[in-house]
Amino acid sequence: MANRFLETNYYKSPFVRSLKGAIKGLYSFIICDCTPSGIWSKDMEAASMYIGFVVNDCDFDENFILRGKAIDIGGNKFFFPDFIEHQYPKGLQENNAAHKNIIFELKKYELLDEKNQVKVKKNRSPFEAPLKPLYRTQGNGNGNGNGEGIGKGNGQGYGIGEPTGTLNNYIIPQMCELWYVSFSTYTKDKENDFQAMGKILHFMANQAKINDVENSENQTKILNTLQLIADQVNREPFWINKPIKSIANHIQEFYNKLKNPIIINGHKNGTEKSTLRERVQAKFNERFAEGK
Repeated sequence: MANRFLETNYYKSPFVRSLKGAIKGLYSFIICDCTPSGIWSKDMEAASMYIGFVVNDCDFDENFILRGKAIDIGGNKFFFPDFIEHQYPKGLQENNAAHKNIIFELKKYELLDEKNQVKVKKNRSPFEAPLKPLYRTQGNGNGNGNGEGIGKGNGQGYGIGEPTGTLNNYIIPQMCELWYVSFSTYTKDKENDFQAMGKILHFMANQAKINDVENSENQTKILNTLQLIADQVNREPFWINKPIKSIANHIQEFYNKLKNPIIINGHKNGTEKSTLRERVQAKFNERFAEGK
């Protein structure tokens, strides 16, 4: 039975403190259940049984993949880079017999560089959806250094920032959910959809000169505008069955249509009232309600 190292400040860390009770239990279980290489074969049913709380794939995605803590390496396996940093604070050494199998496994998945350091990708867009994967990087005081993070404070920044509030602050999942509700027959492709929606978000933020996408007022503006675009797509047979990626590649075209509304079926695009926005928000809030 392997022993695992746990820092005394584990529960005081900003990330762990931000987790709900059930997710804290899940994270602790993953630390104990993963391989010595920090690779976990995801089994939410087993995790729920052992921690005494019901947790699901959505909980895992929102708390670990979207926040850059887990990297999908295929085969329902996920790599936790922080595990290597915490368990082997002096780094992985080729001359350490206990590290050889770990190095071999991580290199098999191309997770280590030539110096046996976990690979870090720099210069990510601050609005790029971090589904596979989000890398931790160095930023300056406002998070706009090499890491291009948007979080405040010195030290490490993250692609879309280390969230400071509740999970409802995640704007990209809300944008995707709005799209799925608007197009009930849409075939979801989570990885491609999230990445494409990140591109749309980046364009919207630039157009509206929005720097803080966690601000609730800014999120409302973004979601309202996305709803107008969805309404427009719904009116055009050529676009109605296109994936989000295609919409993202022509987002400027749709913005121009919103600025120059065309009368279609007696309505100006962008002016019809809809309750979709409220339905999406309610569904998103319900999904991440306390105890879920």
